[in-house]
This record gives sequence, structure tokens and C-alpha cells, in this order.
Amino acid sequence: MAYDLLLPLAVSDGARAGDADAVEQVLLYYEGYINKLCTRTVYDESGCPHARLDEHMKSRL
Repeated sequence: MAYDLLLPLAVSDGARAGDADAVEQVLLYYEGYINKLCTRTVYDESGCPHARLDEHMKSRL
């Protein structure tokens, strides 16, 4: 799905109604935003920062 296109209203309505395919389309549409929300800074043993995706947080969203 292209990022410059809006999520169709029918897909949104289907996801709210519980259609599994529509829910999957919504998750794919917002995957980049979800990943950004779930990115955390962690520090290694020497104190250097690294950006990491918090998979637990992502699964909760």
C-alpha cells in the first residue's frame, strides 16, 4: 500500500466491524508509525546509544 494514499473508509469500517483482512490492512498502513512509536534508545556496555525496536511494545499496540 502506498504511503501517499489514504486508508479507504471501507477498510476502516471493516476493521471496526472485526474483518481480519481489514485489520491486517490497517496494521500494514500504520506499520511505519507504529515502529516509530516503539523505537527506544538503549545503551551498550560502553554507554553508546542505539535505537532499537521494542517488540513487546509493538505487540501491545
